[in-house]
Amino acid sequence: VNQLFYTCFPLYPLVESIDLMGDSTGVTITYKNTAEEHLELVNAFYDKVDEIMQACEYGKVSTDRYIFNVYTYITSNMQSDSSVVTAYDAIMQGKGYSSAVCSAFEYLVLQGGGKASHVISASDGQKIMSAAEFKNGWYYFDPAADIENNGGKALTGFAMGSDRDGLGSFNYTDGEPVDIQGGESFEKLAYSV
Repeated sequence: VNQLFYTCFPLYPLVESIDLMGDSTGVTITYKNTAEEHLELVNAFYDKVDEIMQACEYGKVSTDRYIFNVYTYITSNMQSDSSVVTAYDAIMQGKGYSSAVCSAFEYLVLQGGGKASHVISASDGQKIMSAAEFKNGWYYFDPAADIENNGGKALTGFAMGSDRDGLGSFNYTDGEPVDIQGGESFEKLAYSV
């Protein structure tokens, strides 16, 4: 539960601590801010998420088109910044470290009804990307790479198959291997400009 909380719930930076109750019947959550400040921050976050989802045409386009729109929104509107390390801050500030950008992508895909997950390089755990279901298959997505490498003007990290040169293998955050079965339908995007 802790692992899911910290990898999938973007509001975790607003939480000071989660402690198991002495009788193991639940948890005690301590927030960083007063109740009023907390609610303001949460509402501002959801307003920003709604703004992004509307810009990505949520509810007006298919889930696949929505995923494409989220990817291009992120690569066009976010900047790389290694000091911003959470999805919450990436969404609110429009910038972030690669893992924060990928987490923001995953969260927005999930909010739009898609399926997405955080994945970590199996070889050294240093590279973090997203896996998402797109066009009836699972692919890797790396919006942070497109932000850093081409300023969001190409789709080199969009819908990557497992055979993409230099990609390597990835695991989910629980250590289970990722099985990307989408095929190589979008491999030509590796050379997009």
